[in-house]
Formats: sequence, structure tokens, C-alpha cells
Amino acid sequence: QQNQKGFHNVNLDDDEVKKLNILLQELSKSSVGYDTHVLSKFNEEIIVDVQSTYNGIMFTLWIYGSKHTINEGRWELAMKRYDAF
Repeated sequence: QQNQKGFHNVNLDDDEVKKLNILLQELSKSSVGYDTHVLSKFNEEIIVDVQSTYNGIMFTLWIYGSKHTINEGRWELAMKRYDAF
């Protein structure tokens, strides 16, 4: 479903959120070398891109062609809040 700004919303259940978190952790360990990308298809709607940058590890979720990027620290904070919820 597309919102007013052209982004598509994807709803993940609890199991999918945990699987996505595990996938991001595994891919971040695989991401060696500066400016290296590791790609993985999470499901039919989401492609995961993990990149090593000078700022650390960056996670990009491609959802129906829309790019959503978050750094590793913010992802970990989001997961801590999710787990506490």
C-alpha cells in the first residue's frame, strides 16, 4: 500500500522482525572492507543492503524500490525498544 509521499508500507509480524534482525546481524559480519555491499532478498517486498562505510555499518532496506537507510547503532536501539515493547 502506497502512502501520500509515495512510500510503500510493509507490515512485519514478530517472527519476521526477529528474522530480519538476525539477517542484518549475519550480513553485517559478512560485510568486510570499506564500501563493500552485501545484498540479500528478505522476502518478496524487501531487499536488504548492508554496507561498510567510513561511518560504520549502514543498513538499507529497499521496499518496492524505495530506499530506507539506517546505521547499525540506530537499528540496535530500535530493536531494544521493540524488544521492550
